[in-house]
Amino acid sequence: MLHWQGAGKGVQRARQARCAVCAPALQVGPPNCWHHMVGAIDPRMQSNPCIMLAACLILRPAPAASQTAGGDAEDMPGSDPEMFMLPLPPGLPGDQYRVKLSYFHAMTFDVVQGKYVLRLPTTVPAVCLAQGSSVNSVLDVRVAVNTGTSDDVELLVPSHPITMQSKQPGAVSFELDTTQVWENGDFMAGYNVWTRDQVTASVHVEAPQPGMPDQRGTFALSITPPGPENCVRFPRSVVFMFDRSGSMTGDPIRYAKAALLNGLHMLGPEDKFTVVAFDHEQLWWTDRLIEATPENILTCMHWVNDDLSARGTTDIHAPLQRALKLLAGAAGLPLVFLLTDGCVDDERDICIMAENSIKASSAIDVNNIVITTDGSTMTVNPAPSTPAPPTLAPRIYTFGIGPYCNHYFLKRLAAIGRGMNDVAFRPHAIQSVMERLLAAAALPMLSDVKICAHGLTQVELY
Repeated sequence: MLHWQGAGKGVQRARQARCAVCAPALQVGPPNCWHHMVGAIDPRMQSNPCIMLAACLILRPAPAASQTAGGDAEDMPGSDPEMFMLPLPPGLPGDQYRVKLSYFHAMTFDVVQGKYVLRLPTTVPAVCLAQGSSVNSVLDVRVAVNTGTSDDVELLVPSHPITMQSKQPGAVSFELDTTQVWENGDFMAGYNVWTRDQVTASVHVEAPQPGMPDQRGTFALSITPPGPENCVRFPRSVVFMFDRSGSMTGDPIRYAKAALLNGLHMLGPEDKFTVVAFDHEQLWWTDRLIEATPENILTCMHWVNDDLSARGTTDIHAPLQRALKLLAGAAGLPLVFLLTDGCVDDERDICIMAENSIKASSAIDVNNIVITTDGSTMTVNPAPSTPAPPTLAPRIYTFGIGPYCNHYFLKRLAAIGRGMNDVAFRPHAIQSVMERLLAAAALPMLSDVKICAHGLTQVELY
């Protein structure tokens, strides 16, 4: 039995399933689904000393289609960075384990069609289905969507038949239709978020629950842009920082290069860019920002393919400091894309340097948008005409590779730089995940939005 409830950008999922197996670890079926089951020790295995070991519940996501048949080194049991192992106490023959897991399952944003997409790994391995039973008998999905707006929800569920439970402005709820036969596959649902020709915003306020230790309320602000066809692109100044240290040897640097080349393809004619490859030294393609013409992009792509090879150790501080200086006073929206698999020992110094540099660039008062609210709904209107500021503070986007990278440091650095952070634990996922991060920054709509909240004595902003 599976239940999902979702609102906004995240979906909380609770899952409970039951199945009988006889193995010291409850990892069953091919590694293309989330394994979820309850183990029962078979009395016939009582003489096997292995069965008395603590069993484990193992969860793992589906690998990308481009994964090689041999898999990655991290795929070995116990070392997979994306595998959750829950130790269970030793049991006696006939004992059963019932497990219920609750966790957050993030949705992805389709930057091409402007919609949030929820993909749940609901493919049930054949070994988990009793003879004569179907997936209908073991699977139940219930979804509640709250978009935070007053517009009708444009819902798309291409994978399974559903029954609508409720529908109102900005919210719908539905569940799987048990009267029809389903395909044994992943569940997919989505809804459109782009508006036609205007910027809209909404705020969702939630009061603290009685008895909770933290009695502060929370709010979530959502700003929805219009479709790209109704927008004018921000000109951007982009510095790509590419880690070519020795630990990137093999598949990591190959997939990272492919993602970087895709990022170069995403540049528009109004953008400027350069690339720096770093290990313990720096190798700059150019020491200045140049126009993103087709000729310049092609020349840079040849340089990436021919001149970048893995070597040396990792120094992030020096190239990042130089990149921020290069972007000081640059035209348009300045962006830094940092890709690394390294763990450095001067994270604190790097964050302090970046914060000081960004503060210096943010000294000018920027007021591009005015947001008014009555506590439940919001409207966004253009601010009165004012002279455009000569510079904007750089945004820092960070991308971590592998299980040994300091991902907390990269998250913190992205937060300081008002950018985004993502991670690929396996080499085969580098290209797709990094391309998603690049696409998210390909078409910025608003910059330096300010929120004014009166009468509050304490605020934590995430």
